[in-house]
Amino acid sequence: YGIDLWRKAHGEGTEYLTIQRERKSISRETTFGKDVTSSEELKQTLFYLTGKVCQSLRKRGWEAATIDIKLRYTDFQTLTRAKTIKPSDDDKMIFETAWDLMNKARTRRVGVRLIGVGVTNFSPLNEQEYLFEDYEVKRKKMLRAVTKVRDKFGYESLMFGITEEDKKLKGMENYFQV
Repeated sequence: YGIDLWRKAHGEGTEYLTIQRERKSISRETTFGKDVTSSEELKQTLFYLTGKVCQSLRKRGWEAATIDIKLRYTDFQTLTRAKTIKPSDDDKMIFETAWDLMNKARTRRVGVRLIGVGVTNFSPLNEQEYLFEDYEVKRKKMLRAVTKVRDKFGYESLMFGITEEDKKLKGMENYFQV
């Protein structure tokens, strides 16, 4: 037992240390190669980083209620800001919140070296909330699901059908109802 303990204390042995911890946040940040002063470049970068964060959220089946940003100026002054919203995994909502925070935080006229976006305060995706959605939201979800199935199994794996009532109508608009 003593020899085994000595080996472990010195980093030797065959066992791997695996600690299961609950994730508290998801974030992405980037350091620019040069000072950035263009709002458009900052906006594009923040949009990209937000998309990566939201992709991670959706992979885990989570929504986040707290959005935070990180901003580091050329002189290494670092600012962070956060805002709590209704839990979401929606790129658009999270980006708009992050961009609003970024604009309010960015008060100096010096270059930016680093920006980042993160989310915390997780909750599982609540499918029940989507029960009473409007037509457009349902349609977008349906079309995204159709696209995923077709990508995986081929275009003809899932086709829109025509009902007897549709056959009576001349237009195509009824073929794609939710």
